[in-house]
Amino acid sequence: MASLWIGLVVGVPSYFLAVSLVDLGMAWWLGVAIVIAANIILLVPLVRRGHTGTKYVISFLVWARSSFGIRGAHIPMY
Repeated sequence: MASLWIGLVVGVPSYFLAVSLVDLGMAWWLGVAIVIAANIILLVPLVRRGHTGTKYVISFLVWARSSFGIRGAHIPMY
């Protein structure tokens, strides 16, 4: 799980976001701090969802159907 998260964090979109924040007038360290904070905030729901899948051995689609119903499970795909 950690390797997946690191792979998502250390990528072109993260660097692009930090550079665009600097381009808008922020200090470079503030842009990097915002990207790091956002990644840490997103880490919590990703780990919780992954824990549910490994604990009950179900995929995301099965989990989404149990929460949102058959039609509601299609919403995350869009």
